[in-house]
Amino acid sequence: MPNSLTGGQVPPPTLDTVGLVDRSLGNAGTSGSAPVLEEGEVDPWALPQLKDTGQSWKELSVAGRVLRVVVGFLKACGLLGNLYLFICSLDILSSAFQLLSSKMAGDIFKDNVVLSNPVAGLVIGVLVTVLVQSSSTSSSIVVSMVASKLLTVQACVPIIMGVNVGTSITSTLVSMAQSGDRDEFRRAFGGSAV
Repeated sequence: MPNSLTGGQVPPPTLDTVGLVDRSLGNAGTSGSAPVLEEGEVDPWALPQLKDTGQSWKELSVAGRVLRVVVGFLKACGLLGNLYLFICSLDILSSAFQLLSSKMAGDIFKDNVVLSNPVAGLVIGVLVTVLVQSSSTSSSIVVSMVASKLLTVQACVPIIMGVNVGTSITSTLVSMAQSGDRDEFRRAFGGSAV
């Protein structure tokens, strides 16, 4: 086929219809290469907050190394201490349910026909999580009620499953904010469902 372009004209870039690869850029359009930024453009993924600005282990003095080890040890102790406080707070929550629940409240939960239905327990778990907006709080409440013998384990299992299902309700509610644009809403709702 003869070249119909005259002079030094460059043909317009063409896209391969199967691979959608820009042939005029060579390998820049393939998936194996990094995107090339033009002059003056800023890489949006090059965040200065994520770069390690500290000294490496080899560059530290002995005092710096000791300080880094002590700080790491204190962080680990703080993490374990907070985990211990969380477990203790669950025990305190269980004791509080035992103190606050009189014999009548215990009878309401124990002999309730609604809680014996697994589907109703699932719906209760979803509703509690939607109201509290925290699945871990809902799970802690249910576990504390089982520990204080207000609920049986058999009645608790569907509620915990409902708590886990209710976690996805928050993302679904957020996706409803995109309902003005049909394409954005379709993508947002699909992402929240996943």
